[in-house]
Amino acid sequence: MENRYIAKITSYQVQDSDKVTYSIIVNDTAKQSIFTSKFRYSELKNIHEKLKKYITKYKIGGGAIQLPHYPGSKLFGSTNKNEEAIIERKNDIELYLNELLQVKKLWALKIMEQLIGPPNCQDDRFLDEYFKEEEKEIQQINPILENNSQMQGGYYKVNIESFCREEDTIKYFFKFYDLDNKITWECKYRYSELKGIHERLQKEAKNTKIIPKFPGKQLFSITNEDKQEIYNRRDNLQNYVNQLLADPQLLELPIIQYLLRDSKINSEGNEMELRELQFKFIMKKLKMKREQAKQFIIQSDLKGFQNIKEYTNEYVQKNQISSFIDNRNSSIKSSITTLKPITEENERLDNNKNNYNFYKNQNIQENQNNSPTLVNKPIRRNTFQLKNKLQQQLQTTDTETQQIQQNIIYEENMSNEQQQNIQNNNLQNE
Repeated sequence: MENRYIAKITSYQVQDSDKVTYSIIVNDTAKQSIFTSKFRYSELKNIHEKLKKYITKYKIGGGAIQLPHYPGSKLFGSTNKNEEAIIERKNDIELYLNELLQVKKLWALKIMEQLIGPPNCQDDRFLDEYFKEEEKEIQQINPILENNSQMQGGYYKVNIESFCREEDTIKYFFKFYDLDNKITWECKYRYSELKGIHERLQKEAKNTKIIPKFPGKQLFSITNEDKQEIYNRRDNLQNYVNQLLADPQLLELPIIQYLLRDSKINSEGNEMELRELQFKFIMKKLKMKREQAKQFIIQSDLKGFQNIKEYTNEYVQKNQISSFIDNRNSSIKSSITTLKPITEENERLDNNKNNYNFYKNQNIQENQNNSPTLVNKPIRRNTFQLKNKLQQQLQTTDTETQQIQQNIIYEENMSNEQQQNIQNNNLQNE
C-alpha cells in the first residue's frame, strides 16, 4: 500500500552559530497537496514526547502503539557545530518523520497538524435552490437529516449499520454524518476502544454528570458469543455516541474531537458528500420517472393500436356489407334485366292469344254462314297447331319465370343471412 504522507527535509539553516532549523515538506499523496514547516531538533523531540503521552492518555490503539525511535543527541560535542553531523541528523530526522507519518491512528491528533497541516474542511453546502424541492424526499431516505433542526448542540449523528467478527472480537461499523459540512464517512470500532474514550472523557469533563452512561457488559455471559447481545450492544453504543455528539459541552472536548477526526481519517476513503447521496437519489427518481413514462407510452401505443385495429375492422366489415349489398343489387338488377325480354315475350304471346281468339270467333261466325265442309276443316287444323304452339311457349315462359324468381328469393335470403352473420361477429368482438 502506498504511503499517504511522504516527508522530505529540503534544507537547513544555522542561526546564532549553534541553532539549526530544518525546512520540512510533507506531501499528501491522497489530496495531491503539500504542507511546509520549519522545526528545530528540540521542537520535534517535544512533539515526540507529547505523542507518547497522548497514546497513553487516549488509549490510542489500546495504548499499545509503539512510536519510531527518535534520533538521539551526541554524548560528546555539539552536533550543530559540525556540518557532517548536521547532515547526518537531517537524514535521521527525515527517516523518523516518514516512519511516524505511517501510524494512521495518530493523524487525528491535533498536534499532528503541525506536521501534516490542518484538515481541508470545505463548507460545501448543497441545499441550494436546485435541491430545495428534493430535500424532503431525501429526508425520507435519510432520517438523520430529519433531526437536524431538533439537535441540541453538535451537527453530528451516528448510525451503526452492521458489525463483523475479526478473530475473537466484534467490530461495529459506524456511519458518521457531518450535518454542517454535509459529508458522511464510515469506520470500524471495537467496544473496548469506545470504552477507553469514555474513561478519558470522565477525566476531561468538568461536569461528569452530563456524560451519558456507557453500556456495560453482561455479568454471566460472553457478549461476543451471543448474537442477540451483540445486537443489543450495537443499539446501546449507537445511542451512547449520539448522546455525546448532541451535547455542545462534550463536543468541544479534545477526546470527542479526536474521535471525529480519527473516524474520518480511518474511513479509508469512504467519505462521501451528502450532495452525492442526494444526487444518487435524484438520479434514481428520474430513472423511475423515465420508466413510468416509458410504460405509459407503451400502454398508450398499445391502446392506440387496438383502437386503430377496431376502427379498421369495423370499417372493413362495413365495406364488406356495403360491397355485398352492391353485388346483390347488381345481381338482382341483372336478373330483372334477364326477366325483361321474357316479360316482353309474354306480352307478345298474350297478343297472339288474343289475336287467335279473335280470328277463331270470326271463323266461327263465317262458318255459320258458309259451308262447314269447305272452310272449318283447315281452320280447325291451323287453330289447333297454333294453340299447341302457344301453350308450349307459355309453359316454357312460366318455367323460366319461376326459376328466375326462385333465384332472386334465394339470393335475397343469402344476403340477409350473411348480414346477420356479420352483425353477430361484430357483437362477439365487442
